[in-house]
Parts: sequence; structure tokens; C-alpha cells
Amino acid sequence: MNHGGSHQHKFGGSPLVSLQMKQNSRCIMVETSDGRKFFTLESNYQDLLEFAKACNSKLVLVEVADDSVLLQLEDLARKISDGVKVETPSYELVETKVGKTKKKTHRHTADIRKCIKSKFEAGDIVDLHDLMNMFEYTGVGMSCICNHVTTVKKEICSKGRVVNKIGAGRYQLTA
Repeated sequence: MNHGGSHQHKFGGSPLVSLQMKQNSRCIMVETSDGRKFFTLESNYQDLLEFAKACNSKLVLVEVADDSVLLQLEDLARKISDGVKVETPSYELVETKVGKTKKKTHRHTADIRKCIKSKFEAGDIVDLHDLMNMFEYTGVGMSCICNHVTTVKKEICSKGRVVNKIGAGRYQLTA
């Protein structure tokens, strides 16, 4: 495929064709530990550092041709928490900011996940904001709470049970 001398690269299985007519948008690509890729504004970098380090995710500065794929932080947290897999758009690597690290054992991980699992099993609604307030003392951010909820949801669903999203950041186990 020839686009007037532009080069074709492959990153993450998505072909990238350099567009000479439109300026590409610089943004942060968040690659989660399970390989999903999300794109957000470059200005969100500082807010994503805790999540990346705590949740073994990668932050990469990239350029995308289509800035409609950029997510606001709330939408990003929701999609990561919901286990959503989005289509990866074409992008060009600029710089790796935070690479994936070895998983660290955090003091509060077991407590947070046990609480989430107990709430699901009791038929209670698991609300991200309630969990955030409940575990504020741990210093864990919303992105990590979302990751814990996603992990517990996957564990429950792997046993054939169904967790429904009943509102923004709210989940409940189906009886």
C-alpha cells in the first residue's frame, strides 16, 4: 500500500500509515497488564503514574491520527474497570514513559479484594466511589480500585456467575 511515499509501521498489530495532510495528536497510551490499550490526553500523564506503577501497566507517549479515540480520565477508568477491549487505532511510538514492572505485593490488596468479593457475594452493590472512600486511608487511587474490582469480577465470572453493571461505576452479582 503506497500513500505518497509515507511509511507503514506496525505497532500492536495495527498498521500505521503516516498522514502527511493532518497533524497527528500526541497522547498517552495506557497498556494494561492484560494487553488492552487505551488512549488519553498527554496532560493526564501525572494522574496515571500511580495506576501504571501499582497495576503493572505501561505508559507510552504516542501520536495518533484520530484524536476521537482519546478518553477523559473518568471514561478511561470506567473502561479499564469494565474489562472493555477497545479497537486499537493506528499510532506511532514517540517515547516509553513508564514500562511494565514486576508485580509488587501491596499491603492492602488482599483486604480490598476480600471486601469487594464479600460485597458481591452478599448481593450488595459494589460502588467505586464507596470503595474509594472506604479505602481512602490506604492511599490507593481510583484507578487501582477499578483494577481490583475488575480482577474480582473476572474471578467471579470465571466460575460461571454474572456481574452486571447497574450504573456508572456500580456493579452487582446476578442472583
